Amino acid sequence: MKTEIVEFPTSNFYLAAYLLAHGKRIVNCERDGSRATFIFADDGDVRRLTNEFTLGHDALVHAPAFVNAIKRLKSILYDGICAEEYGE
Repeated sequence: MKTEIVEFPTSNFYLAAYLLAHGKRIVNCERDGSRATFIFADDGDVRRLTNEFTLGHDALVHAPAFVNAIKRLKSILYDGICAEEYGE
């Protein structure tokens, strides 16, 4: 039996880096003009991490992992991996 992936989208670049630094998996990336949306597989922990990041309480991350996550996201954006979305 195949399990359906629950998706968590965010257009907040630094939240996406925070999630990526915590080992969360990007399943897709969409662009709408200059705005990018990163879509993560939500394993049930993504919302907790999002709350930590948003509220600023206990939002700890290993600095080199965060820097590497930022570099990876920029690579996704600037290397054309993120698909351009067009209106209907």
